[in-house]
Amino acid sequence: MLNKAYDYFFFNYTETPLLVVKTDDIDFVENPEHFDDLIEQIEKPMSGKKYYIPAGKAVME
Repeated sequence: MLNKAYDYFFFNYTETPLLVVKTDDIDFVENPEHFDDLIEQIEKPMSGKKYYIPAGKAVME
């Protein structure tokens, strides 16, 4: 139930830019490039909402 509340809040959030990260396949220990790529995504200027999937595939802005 708490998970659904977080989903609702963040998927309807519009006050500031928002990066939604799919964490299912992120493994910072076995794949340090996942960490580097995530930091790169965070540092990019953005507006609105951006969905990020590891392996360099950013989708749906």
